[in-house]
Amino acid sequence: PDPQPSLDAGYYYPDGDTGRVFATWAAFDDWRRGAGKRRPGATRVAVGFYKSNYYAGDTVLLDAVIAEIERQGAEAIPVFGYPAGLAFEALLLDAGGDARADVALAFVFRFAGPEAAASLQKINIPVISLISLYGRSEAEWRASPEGLSMFEGTFQVAVPELSGLVAPTVVGSQERLEDPATGLAIVVRQPIASRVTMAVRRALRYAALRATPNTDKRVAVLFYNYPPGKAGIGASYLNVAESLENILRRLEREGYDLGDGDIDLSAEAV
Repeated sequence: PDPQPSLDAGYYYPDGDTGRVFATWAAFDDWRRGAGKRRPGATRVAVGFYKSNYYAGDTVLLDAVIAEIERQGAEAIPVFGYPAGLAFEALLLDAGGDARADVALAFVFRFAGPEAAASLQKINIPVISLISLYGRSEAEWRASPEGLSMFEGTFQVAVPELSGLVAPTVVGSQERLEDPATGLAIVVRQPIASRVTMAVRRALRYAALRATPNTDKRVAVLFYNYPPGKAGIGASYLNVAESLENILRRLEREGYDLGDGDIDLSAEAV
């Protein structure tokens, strides 16, 4: 076949070979229907990744996540594009402004910032941050007393949180293997199976929580109080009492059950 230009953004799905990419939702959805990947009524899980993973043939971890989504009975909607926020907005919203997914798992937003939050707010679904270890094997990570390195903590936890991602979860590592063709040692990205299973299960639970009426949700509010007592809730001179008041009033406005009877939500009472 003739060479084809690479896509800056689009949809992807493994096909048992090198995978397929699609520039439009219509083309992607038509292929899914023909390939038996549609599951009406199932939870829809978007998976965000960098296009370089596909074009470099580095999809083993991505494909493992997609396979686990299918195994747990959900629909997978893998997407790529940069900047991640704009790509998510363009690919995961339909013409009516409704989300095409119920929850997302994301390897992206590593170099995003607060500006991406505006796009995610339009989609209005939970986005869970997936972490692939940088330059370390699973065994090295499990043996490490610090878990993530400072580099990983910055670009795979802190920066994505600025965009609104939650629940950072390690799902992949880099393993040294022997290339059977050359006998040379190579480093490849591999899934950590138990962690992939946990991440997908977590995503499905976030989707179920999103669909639960606010009146039926149970929310714990933890606040700084050390040493115990009224004098210990200052948290470096931050106004904890007023912050709690604002949080409780917001919860009340959005239909959360704060209990029976009149409750004094003022900062003084708190």
